[in-house]
Amino acid sequence: RSTDGSRIATLPSVTLRPGERRQFNRPLAPRGEGYAVVTRVGGEGRFVAYGVVNDNATGSGSLFEMTRAE
Repeated sequence: RSTDGSRIATLPSVTLRPGERRQFNRPLAPRGEGYAVVTRVGGEGRFVAYGVVNDNATGSGSLFEMTRAE
């Protein structure tokens, strides 16, 4: 979503097995800034999402942990 909440893009649905991870590269590229909405549609157990923003000049990354929807 863009910073005003409007939809930028929709990534494909993904089914993950326990312990499996999925990475999407540059999901905010169409707008350059915003946030992601990750939704579980099935299953049980622990669910975690996070994002990393990489500095193109240094290659260092900043981790952004998920927050609960309100």
